[in-house]
Amino acid sequence: MRNALYRLHIYSLCMAAFFLPLRIHYCNIFIGVGLFFWLASWQKEHFSNSPEVRKAFLIFISLYLIQIVGVLYSENLSQAFFLLETKLSLLIFPVMILLSPIKKEDIYLIFKFLLASVLIACLWCHTVVFNEIISSDLPLSSLLTDYHFHNVFFTNPIRLHPAYLTLTISISIFYLIEIEFLKSKNKVLLIVWFLYYAICLITLMSRAGLIAFGFALFVYIIFRIWYLEKKYKTGIVICVVFITMVVLSVVYIPNFKIRMIDSMQNLESRVQDNEDESSPGLHVKQWYCAWNSLHGMHWIWGLGTGDEEDALMKCYSAHNWSGLVAMKLDAHNEYLSSMVRHGLIGLFLFLLNLFYAVYLSIRNRDALYLSFIIMIAINALAASILFGQVSIVIYTLFNALLAKRIFIKQSPKSSINE
Repeated sequence: MRNALYRLHIYSLCMAAFFLPLRIHYCNIFIGVGLFFWLASWQKEHFSNSPEVRKAFLIFISLYLIQIVGVLYSENLSQAFFLLETKLSLLIFPVMILLSPIKKEDIYLIFKFLLASVLIACLWCHTVVFNEIISSDLPLSSLLTDYHFHNVFFTNPIRLHPAYLTLTISISIFYLIEIEFLKSKNKVLLIVWFLYYAICLITLMSRAGLIAFGFALFVYIIFRIWYLEKKYKTGIVICVVFITMVVLSVVYIPNFKIRMIDSMQNLESRVQDNEDESSPGLHVKQWYCAWNSLHGMHWIWGLGTGDEEDALMKCYSAHNWSGLVAMKLDAHNEYLSSMVRHGLIGLFLFLLNLFYAVYLSIRNRDALYLSFIIMIAINALAASILFGQVSIVIYTLFNALLAKRIFIKQSPKSSINE
């Protein structure tokens, strides 16, 4: 009976991963279902005797515990309790994955469900975009050259921000390279699959996502392909393909160059320009307000779990930044958001989670985990990834899965893996 309940727990995690890029509310339903089956099948033996597992568990859940502590000194208690609910994934996934008898094959199965959903999401979005171009008589070039067009229409069917679809595509690409490519007999199909995902990345034109993927790919080649495998030619081929696609995009897609290069210039002057409501202009103002919201002892423990938005709204209003006031945007940088909510303590805990994951991945020669955490760290520079539901689930689900994969490798005969 317990084995059947455990399998239902795994299938629930698979469905949560499947709906993650498609419909977050369905994803949340399966997270709840998975938690129910985890509770029904859990035994005390699942709590590992391994000090490393216990350490990882405490480090991972610390990001949720600090949210609870921050409620105690929040002025906006309703927002604080609302955020406690939306951030439950910070606690649930370390519990459901690290404290369960999940096997390596189960982890790969969950990743395969993500692969399928990302492919469906990309095909779905491309189909809708082509239909929109045909029905509106817009030129086909709009698909790749008009960022506003694809930002509005491309991800509209799945209601997912381009940055987070980019992140799920990037995770899928590294999984294809690291796991599936080595096992598959049909490598041509995987190469075509990889190239289609690469086209999707270019189509989305998410600045942080593309930079994160490019940097993570560079680290992957250095660490895995050159340092561990000594496959220098393979690494060079991957680099050449990626660089060629980027160069062609810069040369032949005018808006790509404008968005990725030109728009990132003169950022400091954008703070004073009240008329500048471009994406970089808004982000610089958000960062400015987040940094200037901290005074005195707030640098140590922050404003509280529920007070980030109120502090930023006060700053936006004082500078007459009506666009930011209307959209009620957060700091758009997790390092700053963590400081606004919980001061240097919150920033320390977030950095501790990132550096611990890097330590685990390097020590255990796990290039997939290292690539993932690098993408998270870079995306955190341009998004408050511990604020929205989608970004929290992406981070916590795959962080816990990849850490568990390492612990399974370390202790193949441990009771946590039986």
